[in-house]
Amino acid sequence: MPWKFEAKGNASTSHYNSMEAMMQEFISSTKTLLHDHSTTIKSQGNLLQMQGDLLQSHDSSLRALENQVVQIAQALQVRPQGSLPSDTKVTKRNGKEQCSS
Repeated sequence: MPWKFEAKGNASTSHYNSMEAMMQEFISSTKTLLHDHSTTIKSQGNLLQMQGDLLQSHDSSLRALENQVVQIAQALQVRPQGSLPSDTKVTKRNGKEQCSS
């Protein structure tokens, strides 16, 4: 047999109404908290996704820089030791010596 409240006087009815109101308030506040938590969790998920995308972007940038450094290192290995990338000529202008490449 399902539970059924049978009021016995004003005190019992008042107590029942008070308990019912308290339970409804509890349920309402619990629903609000669950909704807030759900929203927060979704926001954190979005933030994690954005951070993951940013990490991938940084990874790509670092790989490109690494390739450039390797290319520079290879170019320096091919160049003879102690030489410059171009020859310099000493020229005189207005009585002053200047270097130009």
